[in-house]
Amino acid sequence: MEKRIAIQKINNIPLFSKKESKIALGLERIEKILEYFGNPQKKFESVTIAGTVGKGQVTTEIAFELSRFGKIGLYTSPHLERFSERIKLVKDRKSQEISEEEISHFSNEVWKAEIKKGVELTYFEHSTVMAFLFFAENKVDFASCEIGLGGRLDAVACAKSKIGVISRIDKDHEDVLGNDLKSIAYEKALCVPPESTRITIHRKGELQYEVIHQVSKGEIINDFWWKIKNEEKENFWYKIELLAFEENKCKDGIEINFFGIKPFLENAVLSSFSSFFILQRFFGKYIGKFDFDLKHIKGRFESFENIIYDGGHNPISAKAIYQAIDDSIKDRKIKVLVSFRKDKKWREFLKVLSPKIEELIITKFPDERWEEAEKIKDFAEKEKIAPKIKIIPYEEAPFICADISKSGEIVLITGTFYIYELFKKAVHLLSSQTDMNSEGREK
Repeated sequence: MEKRIAIQKINNIPLFSKKESKIALGLERIEKILEYFGNPQKKFESVTIAGTVGKGQVTTEIAFELSRFGKIGLYTSPHLERFSERIKLVKDRKSQEISEEEISHFSNEVWKAEIKKGVELTYFEHSTVMAFLFFAENKVDFASCEIGLGGRLDAVACAKSKIGVISRIDKDHEDVLGNDLKSIAYEKALCVPPESTRITIHRKGELQYEVIHQVSKGEIINDFWWKIKNEEKENFWYKIELLAFEENKCKDGIEINFFGIKPFLENAVLSSFSSFFILQRFFGKYIGKFDFDLKHIKGRFESFENIIYDGGHNPISAKAIYQAIDDSIKDRKIKVLVSFRKDKKWREFLKVLSPKIEELIITKFPDERWEEAEKIKDFAEKEKIAPKIKIIPYEEAPFICADISKSGEIVLITGTFYIYELFKKAVHLLSSQTDMNSEGREK
């Protein structure tokens, strides 16, 4: 009971500072609590990963690659089904989530510290302190930590990692990070101290690179290129063997076995080379072969039978989804179920996907921060996003998606990570039907 109460208490922590009534980035609160605990984040080396798209993939794959040579802490967000997904230990490419007992213990310790120091942490700050304490107590050899939002003033930046990895940067969270690409790139580029090494997918000539270069006093590794040796299609995904190179640091190249969708190839190259350099610098290992398996990451082009789920919610994610669908089923349109938060660029998102949408199905996640279905429908009709457009009740969505899949048509569920539960319920319905059919055949 105590374990469940602890998790419920965590879920009730405000997403933002009570004094601000909105997201308020800043390190003053969390630094006080970390200092109280003796700065656990200084007891292990780490890499910090920032970016707009792909940072969760890169964070996870770095942890899995490093785990071949040690115990690795893995910290990502958001979680899709349970809080424990955020904090993991990875060893020999196998991950283990923090237990309910450990959640209860570390969370209670953080609350006690907040009371003693007179500090109220936000949800993400609270979970970040828990992660640092958990990694320190478990004596990890290294930690791979994903920035929550931005970089410079995000709680994870307290790690002050010697290496920062920056995936592709685009406009997102403009209300917090700034309304132009230069401001957003500045915040993300400073996810680690200026003197740290930065590894990024952005190249010279791109605005994002120029900003990264301006703030950096350390080495920048970014001159990547790659070529495909072999590829094989498997349902909606691809198995690809590729050779990747870094012009200045790795002219001989590395081999990458990739399993995922083609738009994520650059994330595979970034995570593999980041692992390559970390293993050399911190583990004394020179490794030339790496893997990238999208199955390690929940909610990114995850599929079951004819249902696809992707938690993408910004235009750059929509472009990746569109390309992946077009690669898999060039001459077909599909049904798409969406729900969007009000503060997301859902209009641009829908415009990107529009050429592949046969029917747009709109629902509303039961939260006041989500856009009204009627408003989305009015926009979609005005802009002719799809030939067919309809609204359905949230609770009916899994049944409708399962029925679409059984009919042989493809349905994509997208627009937010929060509706992952719809995908899982639809999968359960299809799995149950398959099990029943199997039992019938056996009889």
